[in-house]
Amino acid sequence: MESLLHRGWTALGARTFVHHCGAKVIRRGSQSWDVRRVDGALSSGYKSGDEAILWIEGHDPDYWTYGSWAMGGVVATGIVFSSGFLDSAQDKELNERDHVVVLSLLKKRKFPRSNASSFKRLFLSSARCARCDSKSTEIIVRSLPQQAASKRHRAPHIVCNCGYPVWRISWDDWVRASDRIRENESSREDREFRKWCLRTAGGRHTAIEIQEILSYQENRCIYCNVLFGDQVRATRDHLVPVVSGGTDWALNIVMACHSCNKRRGTIPFRTYCTILSPTQNRRILNCMGKRIAAITGKTPDAAFSALCRGIARKNSRNRDYRSILRRSPTAQKNAATNELLPPELHLILRALRRS
Repeated sequence: MESLLHRGWTALGARTFVHHCGAKVIRRGSQSWDVRRVDGALSSGYKSGDEAILWIEGHDPDYWTYGSWAMGGVVATGIVFSSGFLDSAQDKELNERDHVVVLSLLKKRKFPRSNASSFKRLFLSSARCARCDSKSTEIIVRSLPQQAASKRHRAPHIVCNCGYPVWRISWDDWVRASDRIRENESSREDREFRKWCLRTAGGRHTAIEIQEILSYQENRCIYCNVLFGDQVRATRDHLVPVVSGGTDWALNIVMACHSCNKRRGTIPFRTYCTILSPTQNRRILNCMGKRIAAITGKTPDAAFSALCRGIARKNSRNRDYRSILRRSPTAQKNAATNELLPPELHLILRALRRS
């Protein structure tokens, strides 16, 4: 019985054995066994269950196996997997070289186009067909029978050019590929969510206003002071991130290099500034003072409120902020000596006094 489990067979009662590929062996009498092939065709006349099972494994062209089941789960949206070790029963140890994976799609789904590029690059480049030992450069989907407990159904599988759905891939390569595919999908979902937030954020800004912001910042990153140009692109960074309810008014935007924009993430603007150098904090304060001094009576109340919210927010318990402090001694030193930038009311009054 242990050998059968390692080969993918499961007993359903005392008279029936089913395989995860959909094949079935049924006992009819003391020396009479029937075989139901993967395609559903029925044949009889086998004298023992072992004889029937060996016939399926050796003669059914649609038979496939991932051997002893190791684990299963979701690779990405709509893509599920089962992995196993083909020769673990003989070796009695998990042999990484014999690790295989079977990938299927949720019923009636097509392969998600958004994952196609990363799947080819990360999985197909490392995997080989367990039957013909060839690599594939294209994603081929074929509907195959599959047994789940006592229920047999058909599901789209990702197969080799020869039609076989079992892929040989080392355990390390599989973990690396599946993790990266999930990360890519998560990053894409974050980008799509941010785009949706921008569309629904409220407020608007113009290209002229962005140029004015760059002028106040002397065409430099608000945080690291790097000069923008062909090598370093300017990106819009919202004082209150749109994913946290911020608006898209110009007064809620500063210009930052991609590296600083990504590093800050969702850390409140004033809190993030504490990990920068005192010199840069003075530059930031001067720049924000110029912007506030330029505010006129034509400025919408909502845009003005966006600036006030952006400067007022602080949170020293922010997860990303605490992560930077743990990794950077310089950030720790700056945070210990810097004071928070003044909140909106003090900054506004200070700027108005100068004007």
